[in-house]
Amino acid sequence: MSRRKGDWVRTYMGVNFYPLDPRPEDIRIEDIAHALSHIARYNGHTNQHISVGQHSILVCEELKERGYCTDVQLIGLLHDASEAYICDIPRPIKPYLPDYLVIEENIQNTIYKKYLGRLPSEVEKEIVKKSDDEALLFEAENFVRFNDWKWKDSEITVKYRNEPPYAIKRRFLYLFNQLAEEVRVRRVPYARKHD
Repeated sequence: MSRRKGDWVRTYMGVNFYPLDPRPEDIRIEDIAHALSHIARYNGHTNQHISVGQHSILVCEELKERGYCTDVQLIGLLHDASEAYICDIPRPIKPYLPDYLVIEENIQNTIYKKYLGRLPSEVEKEIVKKSDDEALLFEAENFVRFNDWKWKDSEITVKYRNEPPYAIKRRFLYLFNQLAEEVRVRRVPYARKHD
């Protein structure tokens, strides 16, 4: 058995996940959905619980509402999936944690390769980033008290649903299965019939 870099974190599904040495075979969508449905946005400083899973669903559904393709919707759903393994670090802190950013990107890229079959393009990243920022603004408008830091109004159009973690997990998995199947079917080459 080969040595792995760093130490492991035991996941909900019982996997020993190595954040410094992520491998596709150690990533389970059930672990991602479960953890993200419980991890609080804004370090918990909201007037009701908002999970990273709810945020991811909001981004995904907004991308669908805006007419983006299945690949972009799946990228939106998974854009914070690495946080299932290394937590959600608030934006003001991230720039001061360069090692964290490298670890996060490595895990995130492993997740994209496993479930999308590739890394997102720069254009896809920019589209998802815009929707991610819109979701942040929407959450700040509705769930952050004393919000005087927003830079514009949110353009989120989908209906937000406040649900408990088990319902968020179930909805996350439903969306993932639907989108991943569409992406998979599109990538399978069509068999040619020979007469």
